[in-house]
Amino acid sequence: MNAFIDRGSDDFFDRAEFLLPIHIRQMHGGDLLKVARGLIKRNVQADRVFEKYLYPLVEEKKKMCRPDQLEEYIELFKSRDDVPDGLYEKL
Repeated sequence: MNAFIDRGSDDFFDRAEFLLPIHIRQMHGGDLLKVARGLIKRNVQADRVFEKYLYPLVEEKKKMCRPDQLEEYIELFKSRDDVPDGLYEKL
């Protein structure tokens, strides 16, 4: 999984909505950040991935993130209009 994320593979991001639910629970905060960066940078419309997996896991795994990573999550998520109410305060 890291090989896809680190290289920014088009195949990974094209299939993100199908691949991530299988692997996302095993990812740590840094991996999740790479995924969020890629999805947002490539403007991948993976709303289900954000709503069902990414937002809840970032909140759950925030202790695995450095403060600068949490700040980057907040900045990345500001570009989306589906961020759950109160998420920023919880990070």
